[in-house]
Amino acid sequence: MKTTKKKKIIKEIYLNVYNVLKKKENSNIKTIIILLIYVTNINHLYLSNKKKYKKNKILNKLWKKFYKIKNYNKIIKNSQVINKCESKNSPIILHNKKFYFNKIFYSKKKIYEEIYKNKIKKKNIKKIKKILKLKSNKNLNKFQKISLIMSIINRITFIIGGPGTGKTTLVTQIILSYIKIFKKKKIKIASTTGKSSSHLLNSIKKNLLKLKIKKNEKKIIPKKSYTIHNLLKINPGIKCPKYNKKNKLRSDLIIIDESSMLDTILLYNLINAIKKKSKIIFLGDFNQLSPINNLNIIKYICKNSKNKFSKKMSNILKNLINYKVKNKEKNIKINDNVCILKKNYRFKKCSEIYKFSKMILKNKIKKIKKKIKKNKFKKILFKKVLKFNSYKKMLYTIIEKYKKYWKYIYLKKSPKKILKEFSKIGVLCAIKHGNFGINKINKNIEKIMKKEKIIKKISNNNKKWYIGRPIIITKNKKSLNLFNGNIGILLKNKNKKEKIFFNTYRKKLMEIPKHIIKEYKTAWSTTIHKSQGSEFKNTIIILPNKKNRVLNKELIYTAITRTKNNLTIFSKTKILIRSIKNK
Repeated sequence: MKTTKKKKIIKEIYLNVYNVLKKKENSNIKTIIILLIYVTNINHLYLSNKKKYKKNKILNKLWKKFYKIKNYNKIIKNSQVINKCESKNSPIILHNKKFYFNKIFYSKKKIYEEIYKNKIKKKNIKKIKKILKLKSNKNLNKFQKISLIMSIINRITFIIGGPGTGKTTLVTQIILSYIKIFKKKKIKIASTTGKSSSHLLNSIKKNLLKLKIKKNEKKIIPKKSYTIHNLLKINPGIKCPKYNKKNKLRSDLIIIDESSMLDTILLYNLINAIKKKSKIIFLGDFNQLSPINNLNIIKYICKNSKNKFSKKMSNILKNLINYKVKNKEKNIKINDNVCILKKNYRFKKCSEIYKFSKMILKNKIKKIKKKIKKNKFKKILFKKVLKFNSYKKMLYTIIEKYKKYWKYIYLKKSPKKILKEFSKIGVLCAIKHGNFGINKINKNIEKIMKKEKIIKKISNNNKKWYIGRPIIITKNKKSLNLFNGNIGILLKNKNKKEKIFFNTYRKKLMEIPKHIIKEYKTAWSTTIHKSQGSEFKNTIIILPNKKNRVLNKELIYTAITRTKNNLTIFSKTKILIRSIKNK
């Protein structure tokens, strides 16, 4: 266990768990505890001898010992730590030859129980027919229509789709349908981050305002968005959220965006806090970044769904939209709660970004290597950064992308146009520290911009502030309506006063004095994590030149799918290939 601590195989928090649990236990139990901690640490729900886990040389002896264990019941007979699932008090639970941590096991069990509680009402079927006749719903594709039907039939619905598959458009139609047909008034929008929740809310409001809506219906459109912690009132010092099994959320419809970032416990808390008559919709792409704490539970729930439904659901879809389901495999009941959106509106099938993202998902390593070595893509450039000169060239390439942005500032164009131009460029780093991290990249970009006299006006003799400086908010500030991830730019307003301008869903921009904002960083480049939910016309991805635990397939996929047109990747070939191989 000391070796695992030195090599940082297991996080400090799990080592503390081990130290508590290991007392008065035999060597087999200790082996199970260490391996369960390890698999939980690398985002798995449980430990099983039938499952293949990521190899680790240091833990090889323990794996061999674990796979030799044949009778679990004998081993756990006198254990104070491991028990069968009947006992709620034991820290570790054995269920169907799988070992779980207690909280994860009961959270998962509760989640599945709630998902299966579906009673299809005839009233709802009649209302769905009315909803499908709405003009705005006629342009939806077949899988969007299936998602719409599911969101009315089910209490819990999962709508899964990659970037550009029309999730926001679909949610707009769902909200409109609930307002017009069900006359529902309490609708809430939340996400794992403040930026993604406000981005979704703004997009929905823009879409709804384009449609024909009555004045009384406009009042029902949600005015606020929440982070999930905010929605449930989860505070660091309190174990139980304010809204829970006993104190339910007062909402008719709850929409959760970026649900791939939800861990098991958070999903359990959400489902536990909704009323019986309330509906909850989860939007996400399980190929994107996973939660920090443990397994991407949404991926676990949705992984077997291929838009193949039960006979009951198939008959409903056939009657409502004449959709025939070809059931070749045995259907899992949970599939009736999951719809996967396939049609992509952002990328055409011939698009290089689309092709490259599919190669990553399908692990076509040989093809990727060939494309990288010969630079066969027209709109995707692969550039190696091996020496100081190539590192300097990389910085100048980034600065060149901001040429038009600076031109707009010199011409004193409106803050709205300047913000729009800045939002077209995405410089995304995988890490924060080191030469290839956001901190150094941002400092070096500023140094060159000052040296080349691109940055012309320093604000009030303060070297940190200058006209055109972009910043990213690092902590939610409710009173200012600013969220972690919001980007602003220091510019002069009509009265020639320096203010930081932020975009809102309204036509007017938000102007805030710079001295009020305290939690922020310079934003010439941002992390890939912060970019989730955003899209850029031109994207630059910067990977470190050494191995790093952060680098994995989901991270690369998330970064690549942020772009619309052109993509440049600065990385060693080995690092990029290792990252794609690493799940």
